[in-house]
Amino acid sequence: MPTLMQNSGRKETSARLKKFYSVFSQAIIQSELDHGMSEDWSRSANLTDEDEDAAASKNYDETVKFWNKYFAPYIKTLRIEKGTGEDTMYSSRAIVYLADGTSIAIWNGGCMSMIFDANADKSPNKLGSDRFGFEFCHKKSERATYLGENIDFGPDGLIDANSRDKAISMCKESPIKCATLLIKYDNYEFEDDYPW
Repeated sequence: MPTLMQNSGRKETSARLKKFYSVFSQAIIQSELDHGMSEDWSRSANLTDEDEDAAASKNYDETVKFWNKYFAPYIKTLRIEKGTGEDTMYSSRAIVYLADGTSIAIWNGGCMSMIFDANADKSPNKLGSDRFGFEFCHKKSERATYLGENIDFGPDGLIDANSRDKAISMCKESPIKCATLLIKYDNYEFEDDYPW
C-alpha cells in the first residue's frame, strides 16, 4: 500500500511540475508581449544593506513588485507572504501561493531563484520530493552562468547537467537540482532510479 501511495503522489507531483513549467514559460511570453523583452524588464537584483533584516526586507519588496508587474497578470495568484525563519529554505523569500494549490518561494538574486512546491504547505516539503529549484534569468549576462545563453527560465543546475548520469549525480548531491533530471531527461516522470 505505501508503494501505491508513493506512486500516486509522484504522478500528481509530476503533473504539477509539468504544469508549472508550462504556465511559467507561457507567462514569460505573454508578459514580453505587454512589457517588451525580459532583458529590458526593470528589477534591482540582490539588494544589500549592513543590516541583514533590512536587506531581506528590501529583496522581498523588490520580488513582490517584480512578480506583481510581470507575472501576476498571467498566473493566477492567491496571495504572497513573506517566508519565515521556521523554514530556512523559505526565510525572507516571497512565497507566492497559486490557485492550483502549489507555491513558489522566490529570492531576488542575480536571477530570480525559485523553489516550486508541488503541494504548497503540505508535507513532505522536501527538496527533490515535492520541492524543486528553478531560475528565471531575465538578463542575458546571468543566463550564460545559470541556464545557457539563450534560455531565460529553467530548472536549477540545467547548464551543468550534460548527461542523464550527471543529472542523477547532481540530484543526489543537491536535491534542489532534481528538476533538471525530471524535465531534461525523464519527461517529468519519476523513473525507477530516481534518488528521492
